Amino acid sequence: MRYCFLLICLHILCGSVVWSSEQLVLRDDLNGSTVGQASGVTYGQGKDGQAVEFSSPSAGIEYPAKDFPVRAGRVEFDMMFPKPVPSGPKSWCLLSDVGAGGAFQGAFILMFREGNSRLELGIWDNNDFRWCYSKTGNWEAGRWYHISVQYGTGGMKMEVDGQLEDTNTCIAGLANTPKRLGYHDAWMDSPPAMVDNFKTYRFNMDGLSTSSSIASPKGFGLFDNYSIDYELASDSRMSLGIYAKSGLLVKSFIDNKQEKSGLHTINWDGKGIEGGTYDLRFTIKRDTGMKDFKRPLFVNTRWKWKKVGPQFKKFFPTGIYFFNEDDMEYLNRYIEDPVQARKYYETAIKDNAEHGINLLIIGPPKDHLKMALDIAAKYHVKAIVPLESVRLTLGSEEAFYSQNLMDTVWNSIKDIKDHPALLGYYLIDEPSDSAEMANRISTVKKILEAMDPKHPGFSCLLGGYENLFKTVDYQTLLIDIYHIYVGWSGDLSSYESEVDRGIRAAGDKPLWVIPQVFGKPNVWLIPTPAELRAQVWLALAHGAKGMVYFIYQSTTGVQGEWLQGLVDMQLKPMDQRLDEMGKINADIKKLAPVLLKLKPADFPVDISNDKIVARGFTDKRVKYVILANKDIKNPQTVKWNGKLATNVLTGKPVTSDFTLEAGAGVLLRL
Repeated sequence: MRYCFLLICLHILCGSVVWSSEQLVLRDDLNGSTVGQASGVTYGQGKDGQAVEFSSPSAGIEYPAKDFPVRAGRVEFDMMFPKPVPSGPKSWCLLSDVGAGGAFQGAFILMFREGNSRLELGIWDNNDFRWCYSKTGNWEAGRWYHISVQYGTGGMKMEVDGQLEDTNTCIAGLANTPKRLGYHDAWMDSPPAMVDNFKTYRFNMDGLSTSSSIASPKGFGLFDNYSIDYELASDSRMSLGIYAKSGLLVKSFIDNKQEKSGLHTINWDGKGIEGGTYDLRFTIKRDTGMKDFKRPLFVNTRWKWKKVGPQFKKFFPTGIYFFNEDDMEYLNRYIEDPVQARKYYETAIKDNAEHGINLLIIGPPKDHLKMALDIAAKYHVKAIVPLESVRLTLGSEEAFYSQNLMDTVWNSIKDIKDHPALLGYYLIDEPSDSAEMANRISTVKKILEAMDPKHPGFSCLLGGYENLFKTVDYQTLLIDIYHIYVGWSGDLSSYESEVDRGIRAAGDKPLWVIPQVFGKPNVWLIPTPAELRAQVWLALAHGAKGMVYFIYQSTTGVQGEWLQGLVDMQLKPMDQRLDEMGKINADIKKLAPVLLKLKPADFPVDISNDKIVARGFTDKRVKYVILANKDIKNPQTVKWNGKLATNVLTGKPVTSDFTLEAGAGVLLRL
């Protein structure tokens, strides 16, 4: 249900008068239904007919990104609190694409902050939020208020009942992301309010944007659906074409045509032009003069992509995050002497290998990378290496849409892609779960697979990662679960819940869990050996297919976080954790061939002890049981009432009661 009409409006910008048209993009009357995707909402008497009511903290309606103009626009709706607003409420999020999550350029949030009842509009611009605040704070129960917020050209504005309440000079547009009316996350709930007559408008402006900086012919599997969006503030004569760097026109889309104001889209199949670097030019001609917009265009005719099949059916990682002498996030030092650098990596990687580590997530300085990979290969350890240029490109909208991603990726991997120690590439750590970020990572992942189908991309995922994981189609789901914090009760139930959540999200892909083996003063507790065992065995009992511990080295407070890793800055063990990890890894190495084949199976396992987690599995022919003691203080006795079983690790039969040490586990073959 969409409507389009034009209103002529006047904007004052930087002392000059700019005429543009306001175009209705979305209209949702919320009369017992919605054009968005609703969950948990109800409907009641509205300002006009019916309205939506956020009847639970998690209630909301999600609208696609295309319903919110990116460059400049306005959002308006009617709002009413059915009941008096309670004092000191939790932060309520009325409309957002970010909530309390990690912000990104153009992130949008309209919220009531904890401790007051004023309405706040925030847009993330250049690494900070810019805000507008309502003067209205005492919202009368039962009264309808008309809310209007504006962004982009003309700055940010907030109006309540037609009265301007705040404005600023921020002219940032919005991220190309879905927005949720009513928003729920760990820190915010949807407000206990009703909303009616929800509308979005575009302020038509002159501008040019593309779906990517790269176009590729149909059938190549990369950038097949290249699209061009051009926008006109008023009816104008215009041209659009692709030009060689010499200035020669090589393809014309539109030549000196009279076009209506508003947003227009052209889809191009990438054919008819040789691979290379070009300019996409958009020229507008009016009586008042001419405007020329230009975007870089890279045409790919070299690389082709096809879906890469699963690669980890026979690999069970006992891995570790490994910080280096020049990781600016954590360690502010660099070993200039190549002999000393080699000694450093030789000592550290050998130590990890001797403690059962078969995978390093490692990011040395560029001039030490091959050295570290060579040493890893010497000790039969695989490595996932970060691609720093790729990470920076993923984190910047301007870089992502203006750089030649093909060159960025190729220059990052060409010297290492055939190294025997390489397992894959670390794309970006803990990315935002926004649709825009998912699109960026998916794009880079496809380019990587086209150039190197043997080595996939990885990311550690947090927050609402389910849609991100599915959209990007990672080979593995890698998640961290750090539940051993100051004031922790010792109950690992929430840890188990997070592993189960990961198993559901992973589907037929392997779940790799990142157990906490570090501490941080006043934040996280250093795990005991029993707590380390419990994390691993509980994850195995719930179906995890890999462990990647965090972290090996401790870090300083120069630029780091004072993280207390398994070893100190001189690579000396801090306590018993390193040896305990080694014992666990030795056991996993023996069990891995069986663990990798197991699928969950539903059959009763009677052990008569609620401190023991018992889960059934099968390899299609034989039944197995994994038992894990979630008591991190005391041994627990298992009353084994089942059939004859064999301890897979020891090969010994189990016929009667036995004891599991605190946090320990066992794999039994029935």
